[in-house]
Amino acid sequence: MHHIFPLNFCETALGKRGRAGNSLLNIAYLTQLTNLQISDRNPVEYVKDYAQHRVEIERTHLLPCELFSWALAGSLREDALDTFIDARIDLLLERLRRYLDGIPFEVVDTRSTTQDGVLPPQDLVSQGSQGKEPTALRESVLEIGAEGGSVTILRERKAGDVWRFQMKTDESALEDVFSKESQGMNLVSQTGYVHSFHDALGLLDEYPEWVSLYPLKVHPEFLDMVLLVVRKKGGPTEEKRWREALK
Repeated sequence: MHHIFPLNFCETALGKRGRAGNSLLNIAYLTQLTNLQISDRNPVEYVKDYAQHRVEIERTHLLPCELFSWALAGSLREDALDTFIDARIDLLLERLRRYLDGIPFEVVDTRSTTQDGVLPPQDLVSQGSQGKEPTALRESVLEIGAEGGSVTILRERKAGDVWRFQMKTDESALEDVFSKESQGMNLVSQTGYVHSFHDALGLLDEYPEWVSLYPLKVHPEFLDMVLLVVRKKGGPTEEKRWREALK
């Protein structure tokens, strides 16, 4: 999965106007190699490389025509990301209406709503289990973000038992939006359990460059161990980046 307006570009070039960079409407399915080639380049720069396939790309990825127009003009307007997202929403709704063929549905603009009275997921779980003794404790101890997904190390312990660990990979960011394209794809996967955090870190070797991804959370109990591995695999620069991100 690829951020059409790359996150780093949103942060460095768009400032406050780049806050919507993590919107699902800023994501497209690409092969891993293409995603790596694009990296965090300005969309005005990399979109030009695909100008000869413009019609097909706009059709298959539901891209507003403005993106290629900006690229060919060589500049982005100040509110480019917001304009792009609004235009892509319109394309998405048009495609949904065509697929649903007359079935009515309601469009709610969440930008005009609040979260008053809505419990976060952990509170909902707690509320639903009041009066019951928990049979197991399960929590994330390491979370790493990537383009369009995440990798998490979880630990679980039943009453009177020892901790066990597993790795969960989640790439389901677009499952609800593009359900037809997602059919048959295993977007969420989990490994079997291992019985130490050291072994759990070994599971991450499925992604050899994981230390170059985005650290989201490390449980304090395992912080020193994680930073030691990060330094070993990525050197002092990566260790410093992780420390700063986890402050």
